[in-house]
Formats: sequence, C-alpha cells, structure tokens
Amino acid sequence: MIQAAGDPQKEQILEMKFTQVVFLVAGIYGLVVLLPQYFPEEKIGHDLPPITQPGSLGNSLLLIIVDEGYD
Repeated sequence: MIQAAGDPQKEQILEMKFTQVVFLVAGIYGLVVLLPQYFPEEKIGHDLPPITQPGSLGNSLLLIIVDEGYD
C-alpha cells in the first residue's frame, strides 16, 4: 500500500482513492464479462437448454451500473 508521510488524513484519502479505483475496475470487469452474454442468447437456446431466468443477467447489469453511479 502507498505510505503517506505520517499524516493520518492523507493516509485516509489515499485509502479511499485506492478503494474507489478497485471498485471501478471491478465494475468495468463485471460489465465486460456480463454484457456479451446478451448477444448469443438465441444461439445458446439452440445449442443448450433455453435460458430459463434471463432476468438475472439484467439484474446483475443494473446493479453494476447503479453501484458505479454512486461514486
């Protein structure tokens, strides 16, 4: 972790910035992983059993977008 020069307020600010960056990266990764699943939905329905709960994918994407909006 980045060391501040002994100032507790600067240390807290650095920790908050680090946390914000981690959550931003996690949110972007979540979008990158989940969003492409919308496009091959028809192909998946032909190759594998049909998707029975498509709403869970939408809920996951919505929660990621809403969470990233609170920064």
